[in-house]
Amino acid sequence: MLKVITAPWQKLLGDENRNDQLISGPNIKRFIDRFVNGGAFMIRRTLLLWIFWICAATLAWSQEELSPLEFKFVCEKDKERCSAYTIFESGKTIYIPQKVAMGIDDIASVKVVPVSESSPYDLPVPLLRFQFTEDGRYKLEELSKVNVNKQMVIFVHGQFLSAPYIREAISNGLLDIPIASEEKARALAQETNQAKGSQTP
Repeated sequence: MLKVITAPWQKLLGDENRNDQLISGPNIKRFIDRFVNGGAFMIRRTLLLWIFWICAATLAWSQEELSPLEFKFVCEKDKERCSAYTIFESGKTIYIPQKVAMGIDDIASVKVVPVSESSPYDLPVPLLRFQFTEDGRYKLEELSKVNVNKQMVIFVHGQFLSAPYIREAISNGLLDIPIASEEKARALAQETNQAKGSQTP
C-alpha cells in the first residue's frame, strides 16, 4: 500500500500525523464521506447566507417610508417607460409614470363629504374631498388644463385609491373622489391628514 502524501487529502481527513493515512478501502470511504459532508456544509452555509440577505433586503424595503399621497397622470405615450398597473375593479390596465405630478405638500386638508351632501354629483356614495393649498391649487389648475379627458391616478401610502378622468380645468382647488363607504372615506381622510400633520375636520 502507498502512503498518501498530498496535503489536501491529509487536511480533509484532519489528522496529518497518523500512520493509517494509506490508500485503503476504509480511508477512501472516510475521504469521500468528509468530502460530501464538507460540500453539503458549504452549500447549506451559502443558502443560509442568501436567505439572510434576501430577508434583510425585504425588511429594508418593507420599512422604507412610502409617500403618503401621490397624484400622477396616466401615460399615453412612451408606455415602455411607465409601469403597467391593472385596476382590480375594472380589470383595465393603465401605465403609470415614475414622475409625481402633485403630492402631500400640495394638500391643505382632506375631508369627507357624506352622501347627504354629495347629491349635486348624483352619486349615492360619500366623497373624499382634497382641498389644495394656494400653490397646489395653481398646480391643479394648470395640470388639469393640459390633461382634459385624461386619467389622474391617486395613491395613498403606495395603495391605489382612484383613477378619475379630468373632464375640465379645476380652478377651485377642490378634488372630489367617490369612495365606496363613509367608513373607508373617514379612515383615508384621517390617515392623510395625520400624514400632513393636521386633524381630520
